[in-house]
Amino acid sequence: MVPEATAGAVPMKKYHKWILEGWASWEALRKLGFSADDIFWEFVHTVNVKPRPGFALNIVLRTQDRVFVITCSHRLSSGESKALLRKAKKFQRELADGHFDEAEMRAIYEESFVAQNGPHLILALQMKGFVIPCIQN
Repeated sequence: MVPEATAGAVPMKKYHKWILEGWASWEALRKLGFSADDIFWEFVHTVNVKPRPGFALNIVLRTQDRVFVITCSHRLSSGESKALLRKAKKFQRELADGHFDEAEMRAIYEESFVAQNGPHLILALQMKGFVIPCIQN
């Protein structure tokens, strides 16, 4: 028998891989002890996205008088960026409302690029001068 919470769960995998990678990046920063109030989802015009400048989904950490950016998508046109933003907002509402299955959330997080490269994330943050809260406490 399927537990009641799981029976009504919305499948996370229905969302684009970039939204899931954005969430995993946000989650990785939270697991390192950074406050949710300091982590932002941003669709910004960027020049360092291949194959040419455009918009990209970034997870941005702003704290300790520093900024750290994790780019989670390829280059997007303005229209693609707006469509992905709408989907990301819907994803965030469903996440906040607890509509996702915990086991699927763990699996998606563990499969993400950012989780697979956790030591590199920590090193990059430290090289930018961030104090990692979970390491310092």
